[in-house]
Amino acid sequence: MVDTAQVKALGAQLDEATLGKMLFELTAAARAKGLDPEGALRLHATKVMYDVEVRVQSAAAR
Repeated sequence: MVDTAQVKALGAQLDEATLGKMLFELTAAARAKGLDPEGALRLHATKVMYDVEVRVQSAAAR
């Protein structure tokens, strides 16, 4: 699902300029490899949403 420790560690070092630079470089690297960064993000977000929905439904069924 989501690695909250990783999110917290990344967030500790971010400001807007750093985030913009990191996103730009990551997107450029993905495109250089022939990957679709936006599509990859959508796919991952869909998987996370599905996992959350499964957990919520499972908890509600208890």
